[in-house]
Amino acid sequence: MNFSWLEPLYTKGIPERQIRRNQLLLNRGCQVRNLWLIVLPEGEKNQLELYPAYALLNLYFPRGHVTVIGMAAGRKQAVELTVRLVEEAWQATGNCHVREYYQLLYAAGNHSEMPRHQKKTAEED
Repeated sequence: MNFSWLEPLYTKGIPERQIRRNQLLLNRGCQVRNLWLIVLPEGEKNQLELYPAYALLNLYFPRGHVTVIGMAAGRKQAVELTVRLVEEAWQATGNCHVREYYQLLYAAGNHSEMPRHQKKTAEED
């Protein structure tokens, strides 16, 4: 699974020092306990999708590219963070096109990518 991370990453319930570590672990394919990710959906009908991090690393999950916009320490915090993301999109655009709003932010260059082949160099920095 290749992850792209919207910058700044929206977080809830995670200490600042733990955020980068979680990103590195997920990019390496390692399991992270009690971590939920809010991602841009692949399908046309959804606005945002919430997954426990282990689900994205599961062998049965379709492999590919995932754009992560939020990270939370548990399901409850993930739902609260999703509400915050929807409210922010509503305030910025005046409509409920949440996915389009965050896709535009991502397209504007507010993201970072750490492909699997660059993980070791990223950790050494």
